[in-house]
Amino acid sequence: MNTYSLTNKNFIKAMKKIAILRQKMSDPQIVAISLAAIRKRRTDFWERTKVDTTAFLIFGVTTGFVTILYEMVIVGVAFHQWLEVRILYTFMRFLGVYLLGKITDKLRKNLTIKKFNKNKLLSFINKWFADSISLSAYQIPVYILAARICGLSWEIILFASLLYIGDNFLFGWFFGYILDRTRAYFAKKEEVKI
Repeated sequence: MNTYSLTNKNFIKAMKKIAILRQKMSDPQIVAISLAAIRKRRTDFWERTKVDTTAFLIFGVTTGFVTILYEMVIVGVAFHQWLEVRILYTFMRFLGVYLLGKITDKLRKNLTIKKFNKNKLLSFINKWFADSISLSAYQIPVYILAARICGLSWEIILFASLLYIGDNFLFGWFFGYILDRTRAYFAKKEEVKI
C-alpha cells in the first residue's frame, strides 16, 4: 500500500511539472528564447570541437614520431600491426576530442591550487600535471580498445600503455601550451569577425 501511494505521489508531481511545461511552451517568447539557447549551445559545441580538434591535430603531428619509437622499437610491434593500431586509434581518438577538452578544463579547474597562481613555475607545474592526467585519462582507454580490436596481446598493450603514460607526462605541458594558444588564436579571430 505504501509503495502505491509513493508511486501515486510521484505521478501527481510529474503531471504538475508537465502542466507547467505546457504553459511555458505556449508562450512564444519563452519558446523563442529556448530555441536561441539551443542554437547557441550547438554553435558553441561545434566551435569548441573545431578549436580542440585543431589543437589536438597539431599536438599529434608534432609528437607522433615518438610512437614509432615506442611501439616498434621498444615494445617490438610489427609494422603492419603498428599501422593497423595507429589508423584505428587515430580515428577513434579524434572522434572524442571535445571530451578531451572538457576533461582538460575540468581537471585544470579542480586541480588548481590557488596559492600556486602567484608563482609562475608552480602554476606551470600544476597546469602541466592537469594536462598530463587529462591526456592519459582520455588517450589510454582509446589506445587499449584500438589495440585489442587489432589483436595485440595484453602484455604488449600494458607495456605500451605504461610508455604512453610516461609520454603524456613528458609532453603534457606541450599539449596544454598548444591548446591554450589555439583557443586564444580562434578567440581573437572570432573577435575580429564580430
